[in-house]
Amino acid sequence: MSSLSATTSTPRATWATTHAALRDALLERIVSTLGADERFVAAWFSGSFGRGEQDAYSDIDLIAVVAQSHANALCARPWNNAARTTPERLELIQRLGTPVIVHDAHRNAPEGGTHTNVAFDDATHLDLNLVPLHLAQRPADAPLLFEKQPIPLAPASEPESLEYRREKAAQIVALFWIMAVSTAKYRRRGWDVNVHMMFDALRGQIQEVRRLIAGEPARFRRYAPAIPLATTPATQADAIRALCDEMESLAPDLAHLGAPQVSPARAQVERWLAGP
Repeated sequence: MSSLSATTSTPRATWATTHAALRDALLERIVSTLGADERFVAAWFSGSFGRGEQDAYSDIDLIAVVAQSHANALCARPWNNAARTTPERLELIQRLGTPVIVHDAHRNAPEGGTHTNVAFDDATHLDLNLVPLHLAQRPADAPLLFEKQPIPLAPASEPESLEYRREKAAQIVALFWIMAVSTAKYRRRGWDVNVHMMFDALRGQIQEVRRLIAGEPARFRRYAPAIPLATTPATQADAIRALCDEMESLAPDLAHLGAPQVSPARAQVERWLAGP
């Protein structure tokens, strides 16, 4: 019986512990294998581990720097996306575990590098990014796995201008109200899945407007579902109204920011919400 089939019925808490242990074992193999391989100069976490937001279910996302003499082979990109990888990368992956699915998706790669998604037979998952040494730049806050020679630090992100924040915030507010009306329509149609997908999008827009008002740097944030499952038209209507209330509450801060005024489409939302 495979590792995956043996654990599919495991209680959630036990599986969390099991998966974390399997993932930690994979990480140990990655560090020992790449660290002892002359082709690799450094490696660090990206993804949830890189942000310090990992949990028991998180995948491993990492960037490995390839020595220049081996970059042509290991960082080859004969395709942009494919349900396979090159023989050189596959050989490396097979030293880390038994892959079930290997998928190249280089549009997600660092500049000049490669991005390969790997699902192993024990249900662990690796997003492997390889980048040639001459193009490598390490974010200053990236947790290092190893570094055989110093890697240049990536320059700090330029702060967004006040004018950009004003215009971007107004654009997001306008989009929020368009999508809020669509969400109310989905509720009317009984498209429950679409309603909840829109809830997450609307929550993300509210958080982005808050960020722009505060002038915080842009960064990826992983959010839990915005609202508990609303399984009736009435609870869905309540959830839509709560999101609209939250966006409307930001109007004074947007005015203080100097963002172009956007008229809320609350009346249009309420027309779609009226009745059962």
